[in-house]
Amino acid sequence: MMSLRDSISELPVQFGAAADIAFTQAGSAIDVRLTRPKSLNALTHSMALALSAGLKIWRDDDTISHIIISADTGEKRAFCAGGDIRDLYAGFQAGTPRYTFFRDEYRLNQAIASFPKPYIALMDGLVMGGGAGIAMHGSHRIVTENTKFAMPEVGIGLIPDVGGSYVLPRLPNDYGIFLGLTGMMIGPEECLEAGIATHFCSAADSQSLRLELSQNPNPETVLKKYRTKPVPNPLRDHAATIAEVFSAETLASVFHRLKQKSQDNSFFASAFKRMGAASPLSLCLAFEQLKRGRNLTLREVLIMEYRLVSRILAGPDLYEGIRAAIIDRTIPPKWQHNSIEAVDSANIASFFMAAPDGDLVFET
Repeated sequence: MMSLRDSISELPVQFGAAADIAFTQAGSAIDVRLTRPKSLNALTHSMALALSAGLKIWRDDDTISHIIISADTGEKRAFCAGGDIRDLYAGFQAGTPRYTFFRDEYRLNQAIASFPKPYIALMDGLVMGGGAGIAMHGSHRIVTENTKFAMPEVGIGLIPDVGGSYVLPRLPNDYGIFLGLTGMMIGPEECLEAGIATHFCSAADSQSLRLELSQNPNPETVLKKYRTKPVPNPLRDHAATIAEVFSAETLASVFHRLKQKSQDNSFFASAFKRMGAASPLSLCLAFEQLKRGRNLTLREVLIMEYRLVSRILAGPDLYEGIRAAIIDRTIPPKWQHNSIEAVDSANIASFFMAAPDGDLVFET
């Protein structure tokens, strides 16, 4: 039987970042592979630029029918754990905030969403933050039993970005608001139930799926064999309560309702604990951005998110959150506000004004 290696051209396509992301053409398919598993395939600036360069060419190349993106998951099983936050911290230490990384990452998110051909993400393993950004805007989003999805940015003083303001508010029953404010991690069945994923494939069959996709110019004929419907899962058990809590008109009301539900339910107790440990400023920003995102296009959302991030990069919470999460891991973060009540509403409003270094602009 032909292997995936046999089916792929020996001459890889090169767009840069060769040690971290690989591009190979197999027939009419482009196989994109994240190749830094020891770093959980965290997305670097050069990786984002390389993928953007490829998409720009492939969209108008009539010999290319579709894109497949997956990862060398490694022992820790990660598709992509997010943006490279160690580099964000290094930028802080050097006095060079990574504004251009976010600009180019958000342009990539838009390029994926507007790509006119099937863009198939095989999300085997951990999918968080920037990793969600290179998957959830694609036309086909495949999960395995190893998939663990989260948007945990408020826990490090950031916001659920990469188009999260567009995707999350559109999930049913305020489930996306729940994910964005708590950073809770969900599995493959929940992803299917919420619409984050479109198909399920077992990890054991994932390489066979990649091979089939690389050999067939019509991916729909391949994917129709894979499950699209979820089986019973925890999301259904908690859906009504999540909707009740996270449909509240104010963030304070969300906290109050969640606290009540947490007193006799371990699931909601965990959610309440996570919100309580997050940056109060990030929670206030996220709550407002997710409300606004319901009525915005993806482009408008990404412009809004860049406005927020450009100011977050100039403040202390993000770097304090990264320090606590991955630098020393011993001392809990000391946020600049003690509670959501201490965050001034005028300060929140200022974050949504035009970015100090200029708003995000797209090529087309």
